[in-house]
Amino acid sequence: MILKKGQALVEMMVGMGIAAAIMPALVTSFFAARGGSAQEQVRMQAQGRLREAREVLRLIKQDNWDNLYSLTSGSPYQLSFSGGIWSLTPGPQTNLDSLFTRQINLHP
Repeated sequence: MILKKGQALVEMMVGMGIAAAIMPALVTSFFAARGGSAQEQVRMQAQGRLREAREVLRLIKQDNWDNLYSLTSGSPYQLSFSGGIWSLTPGPQTNLDSLFTRQINLHP
């Protein structure tokens, strides 16, 4: 088979064009996948903090409903642990895991 002059050059240019079209998509997907794992880790931390708050509120409720009735409706509260007892104290809880702010609002 006899090749015409310049055919190799055309084939090389076509190959480079295809690579130039595919490479940005590959690089973008690679970095998106790496960033997604960091976001997933933060999401899992937030879910863990939410489960913790639900469990503590359940314990407070089981201990004595009056602990919740005496609180002001609509005001922010935070969880506090002192002397082996969980309680709700006024104000939001800030700087959880250096990422989150948690506040508990009670409504009738």
